[in-house]
Amino acid sequence: MAIRSEVRAFVVRSFGENSHTMSNHTYRIIELAGSSEISHADAIENAITRASATMRHLRWFEVTQMRGEIHDGEIRHYQVTMKVGFTLEGDEASDV
Repeated sequence: MAIRSEVRAFVVRSFGENSHTMSNHTYRIIELAGSSEISHADAIENAITRASATMRHLRWFEVTQMRGEIHDGEIRHYQVTMKVGFTLEGDEASDV
């Protein structure tokens, strides 16, 4: 699936090749919605990039919903809702 490979490439670019491994840590989970006029993968990247500007220690995401807007028979916008996990301050992994 093209979206899956785009998301995988984004994760590797953003968090490194071994980002798929989760250690024994405590995570706070928030919900974000991202949008794009280009693709669902771009909507994910927009949301993570924006959240990264004001939050630290983002570690993983899980897309929970995908949707889009259609206007005059053409796709206008893509939107994703996702859960994002980040490590809490003082967690040993957050200092890495």
